[in-house]
Amino acid sequence: MVRYNKALNYCIGGVLFTLCIGSLSHFIYGWSGGSIAAALFFPANESVWEHLKMYIFPMTLYSLLGLLYLRGNNNYTAACFLSQFTACLLTIALFYIYTSFAGKSILGVDIVIFILSVLAGYLIAYILLSRAVHYRSLALICSLALIALLTCYFTFTLDAPKGFLFKDLVSGRYGIR
Repeated sequence: MVRYNKALNYCIGGVLFTLCIGSLSHFIYGWSGGSIAAALFFPANESVWEHLKMYIFPMTLYSLLGLLYLRGNNNYTAACFLSQFTACLLTIALFYIYTSFAGKSILGVDIVIFILSVLAGYLIAYILLSRAVHYRSLALICSLALIALLTCYFTFTLDAPKGFLFKDLVSGRYGIR
């Protein structure tokens, strides 16, 4: 079990890291001139799916960095995946709920959703990291789920399904091809 302060420090750092790197990541694909390599890690269009990369890859990178800081925590893998999953699900839910009423996307609301989703994700991480109970089967499931999620991101960036989550809200296209 990680002491509460260590878990809290990790999560506060994660919030700051994810908000900074996630915000910056929104622009990297454009700055790269449309590089396929950049598209794999950073939002490549204005679809909700692509914008979830603003959470997925900064949180994955921070999780890798945190391995040294929180080594020995039995719930680390579950905390890493479930924080990302929470942030993504909350974003999808809040975005589609408010746009169904507003009829369009509003940048200020999107930014607030980004911040709230990051906070909620790291709150889940903190809860799991500060628990003494070891969720062994959850760690294995979360490891496999994270691998599946990252695989989906790489695959669906290049060849996006024709669903609402993958549709570029500006151009109406799917993926980068």
